[in-house]
Amino acid sequence: RESTATLVPISGGTHIELGRAPLQPFELVHLDAAMPRTIEHEPEDMTAVVGAGVTLGELDAALRRNGQWLPLDLPH
Repeated sequence: RESTATLVPISGGTHIELGRAPLQPFELVHLDAAMPRTIEHEPEDMTAVVGAGVTLGELDAALRRNGQWLPLDLPH
C-alpha cells in the first residue's frame, strides 16, 4: 500500500515551528543522512555549498576565516 502522507524535509529541527503546518498527515524526511554535514567554501567566488545539519554558527566560522559572512536577517 502506498503512503499518501506529505513529506516534510527536516535537518537540525531548529525553528521547525516556522512556516505552515501540513493540513494532512505528514512524515518527516531527515536530510542529515542524505546530505553530509560539510561546507565547501570558495572564497574567491564568494560561494558556499553547505550540507544539511550545518549550523549557522559553523557556517559563520568557516566564512569568517576568509573575511566573509552570510548576510541573513533571521526571524526572532
